[in-house]
Amino acid sequence: MVTLASVASIGLAAAGPAFAKGGIWVTAAPHSVRVGQAVHVNAGGYYGDGIEIEANPYQRACIQQRLTTSGPWHTVKCGKVVDALSSGAGAKVDANVKALRHGTVQFRGVLYGATNPYAKHPTPLTTSEVATVRVR
Repeated sequence: MVTLASVASIGLAAAGPAFAKGGIWVTAAPHSVRVGQAVHVNAGGYYGDGIEIEANPYQRACIQQRLTTSGPWHTVKCGKVVDALSSGAGAKVDANVKALRHGTVQFRGVLYGATNPYAKHPTPLTTSEVATVRVR
């Protein structure tokens, strides 16, 4: 069961590569909230150089969440697809999510890649570290 619901739209912006070879990051603030309060979550990243980026030039960042530390991951929001090969920019996503239940919620960023901007099933390229929020 998902404990948070999205309450805000995504703010998207192109960002320069944060990593030489590629990677993704996620932040969630504040780290402790009361039920009903919003958590600001953002993620972004860039993947590959040379052959890796040519294989997946269209990239998209998504935010996923899960209840506790062992539940299944659910996508909260995804950003726009960016052409990382021609623009040199990374993918980014921003969301505000409302805490609906007590407990621990984890967020992670996932970077997807595809050969075209309209791909129905992009390839997951990399996953970020986990950001944990306590809901009291």
